[in-house]
Amino acid sequence: MTLVGFDFDRVLFKTDNFKQYLDHELPGFLESYPEGLYDVSKHAEKMEIDVEEVYRALDRAEDFVYDDIGLVQELEGFDAIIVSRGDYRFQRRKIEQSEVLEHFEGMEIVSDEDKDSVGIDFLVDDRAEEVQRVDVPGMVFDREKHSMQDAINRIREEFS
Repeated sequence: MTLVGFDFDRVLFKTDNFKQYLDHELPGFLESYPEGLYDVSKHAEKMEIDVEEVYRALDRAEDFVYDDIGLVQELEGFDAIIVSRGDYRFQRRKIEQSEVLEHFEGMEIVSDEDKDSVGIDFLVDDRAEEVQRVDVPGMVFDREKHSMQDAINRIREEFS
């Protein structure tokens, strides 16, 4: 079975809207948001709040999922997983709280390694550098230009 990896943030999840929500719930969230790989503990420390306050805010994650992700289930002959990069505990909880896993075969969270290290055959990611880093075909996915149907069509085209 061909394994397709979908990045979570900005492909399946309205990350920028979610950050705005977090900034509303946790004033100063965006102002103190770190560059690079997100570390929830360091961010909470910088904000001078308990890290559990950030985790509690994840309870609304399902409200920020793109409406079209159920189309992934139309990928007959393919297995789809979520391949995300970031703080393991934070990403895992955000993905679980979003309830998107019902559409996928599972999830893998990487930090330093390339996303194809988890055995995927194709990557759908919003970051060109992520797609360029892997030794498998991929699609740079831009929600302003693409829908999930576009990703499905591109995957089918690649493997037809």
